[in-house]
Amino acid sequence: MLTKYVGLLTSDIYIQNEGVHFERVRGNMNELPFRDKIFDLVFITASLHHSSDISNTLREVYRVLKPMGRFDFN
Repeated sequence: MLTKYVGLLTSDIYIQNEGVHFERVRGNMNELPFRDKIFDLVFITASLHHSSDISNTLREVYRVLKPMGRFDFN
């Protein structure tokens, strides 16, 4: 249940309890540690307002998206 878990430990809980695995990367949203045009999808959930430079964060999102990639947020 998503609403039960909050914070960075959420990924550990899903990996252990649900058998879902994904790589976790710690970084700065204004300097994403990924090469250009690598992702088909980028999503931001309840964190964009924490950016010190929203315009730069969005530039980074589009930098790492593949052509015709999808960006989603809420």
